[in-house]
Amino acid sequence: MTRGVLIFCVRKAGLRPDEFKEYYENKHIPLVKSLLEHQFPTSNTRHYITSGAIAQPIVIVGQPSDLPWDSITALTFADEEHFNKCMAIFQDEKAQRILAEDEEKFLDRASTKIVILGDVRQSINEVTG
Repeated sequence: MTRGVLIFCVRKAGLRPDEFKEYYENKHIPLVKSLLEHQFPTSNTRHYITSGAIAQPIVIVGQPSDLPWDSITALTFADEEHFNKCMAIFQDEKAQRILAEDEEKFLDRASTKIVILGDVRQSINEVTG
């Protein structure tokens, strides 16, 4: 079984979306990489809801106010063992303290949600020309 994690990030009050993105990309991700080293997820994909001149999310169904988060991060792992080793590092008290201190700088931690997914499946468009 392949595991995945989704992180629904809410930026700290007072931070603009570009400041949130800048900190996440250039400070937080390098910190996480340094803590996890070889156990860093196979992929760590960050999807930003708003960026640049767009102040409100563009919503196809629903309203912009329905989306309380500023980004969705999707983590994938090579296998269950990789997932477990990564989670063990995240559960370490020292790592938790370091991450919490850093996250306080750019995240609304109370509103940010993390979901561990069950079996993850992927469909790929294999169109040949």
